[in-house]
Amino acid sequence: MQINDFAPLSGAIGALLGAGATYLLTLRTESKKNYSRLRSDAYIDFIKSTSGLAIAQKLQNAEKAFEYSEQITDAKVRIAIYGSRAVAEALAEFFRDHSVINSQKAIASFIRVVNLMRAETPGGKERLSQSEFELLLFGKAKE
Repeated sequence: MQINDFAPLSGAIGALLGAGATYLLTLRTESKKNYSRLRSDAYIDFIKSTSGLAIAQKLQNAEKAFEYSEQITDAKVRIAIYGSRAVAEALAEFFRDHSVINSQKAIASFIRVVNLMRAETPGGKERLSQSEFELLLFGKAKE
């Protein structure tokens, strides 16, 4: 056998190895994207549900308040599974110390959680101030 006889075989092996590597990298990338989407969905659902609960409580709508409480619990479970350690710890601290957004300290604690969530997103390195978050999340900034 001559070296030229191995050329087609080596080309085929190279193509198979390249295709296999591409498949594995694509699989890994898709897995990371899916995990990131699950994390983001949990964070967004938590914030939306918390806002909904605050509105329902303000309007004294017990049925809606219960519904949003269930959604918050669901989001907290997903954050415990998919969220970063920093966000999960800050969220646990918020619920341990406050559980209800009824004071300036509770607002600051809640905004800390949201800021940590934001830091994990593309563009999240650009931080928002406490008053900007208060305005966006609660409708008015601290006076």
